[in-house]
Amino acid sequence: MNKNVLLLGNGINNVSKQYSWEQLIEDLVSYVGVEQLDTKDKPFPLFYEEIYLSNLKRGKKIDEKSLKTFISDRIKKIKPNNIHREIISRGFSDIITTNYDINLECSRENSPDKFYNHGVVKENLYSLFRHSHINQTKVWHIHGELNSPKSILLGYEQYSGQLQLIRNYVVSGTGESYENIEFPPLFRLIQKNKVKGNSWLDLIFTENIHIIGLTLDFIESDLWWLLTFRARLILENKISLQNSITYYFPVDYKNKIKPKLELLSANEVIITPIEENPNNEAYYYKILNSL
Repeated sequence: MNKNVLLLGNGINNVSKQYSWEQLIEDLVSYVGVEQLDTKDKPFPLFYEEIYLSNLKRGKKIDEKSLKTFISDRIKKIKPNNIHREIISRGFSDIITTNYDINLECSRENSPDKFYNHGVVKENLYSLFRHSHINQTKVWHIHGELNSPKSILLGYEQYSGQLQLIRNYVVSGTGESYENIEFPPLFRLIQKNKVKGNSWLDLIFTENIHIIGLTLDFIESDLWWLLTFRARLILENKISLQNSITYYFPVDYKNKIKPKLELLSANEVIITPIEENPNNEAYYYKILNSL
């Protein structure tokens, strides 16, 4: 079992050049009938709110469940590729992904269309505990997954709700947020060396994380908060953390994403350039072979 933990983004889907994120946005705009909206320079969670709110102002309204079901159906157009299969074959103990698709789970032959959610809390809207099993590997869908459309994290409202729950879990404990179960602050469990691995959040503070194929836009408020909080714990000497977080990026993007790299470095993230095109399989093989 490979103890390294992967944090994967949509880059692993882009290798096979199937259904793109840009196409999904175009289809969503067309489905709602708001083609007049300008998509330029708008972070998607806020643009999604604009789509949804514009829809509410119209006489013919589409409820949010229908929007998310539409998106779920479109995401099914993305099929597993060689990188999905290679990642699963490596036997990682845990894989964290922001992707809604289940291509990792379906990368084996004769894989089922649906996978059981093994989360200790059976969430509907959020995803602190949501994960499936592939052999001995846990796959954590931290922004929801297509077989549970309501869980798909899209709008600013849902992002804010998820961040609130994340901060409670890490800093103050969950209190009565969940029926029949209460979690003490993760921060205290780390101090006492009693982390149980109930949530993907536990891994961020205890295991070596490798961020691959993830743009990590600044609108990803949940992930940026975690990185910032972790860095404060370390640099303010509040806790001793032994794990590392590494961000892989194409060397040709170095100048283009310089501000992001500077912020990652400030947040105790190791930045590692890769001399390959991120749209090619070789980029991902090079990273995987280094682990």
